[in-house]
Amino acid sequence: MPAAKCGNCIAVCPAYLVTQNEALTAKGKIALAKKLLAGQKVTKEEAAIAFMCMHCKACEEICQTNLELMNLWDALEKRLKEQFEFPEAQIQDFLKKVDDTKEYWDMVERNN
Repeated sequence: MPAAKCGNCIAVCPAYLVTQNEALTAKGKIALAKKLLAGQKVTKEEAAIAFMCMHCKACEEICQTNLELMNLWDALEKRLKEQFEFPEAQIQDFLKKVDDTKEYWDMVERNN
């Protein structure tokens, strides 16, 4: 199996395209999951970022290690919901930002 080039997901992540925040990408969410598993403190802000994923599966499709990332995201979100309040308002703001971003719609058009 070829070595994983961690970070390939960044180029295909619509959430990153809109925010330029690497914490929203698979790479960032895996780091957050590792932090949780290590028993390290996770802030409410870090937890909220994990919910900004659009579950589009682009990261899973490009993953060279064939990780089942959607299962990981579901488990991560479930665990975060147990510790933190679900960030409904932040998600709505994020989705509005996505909807208003020309680059996002250009990406959608290219992929159809």
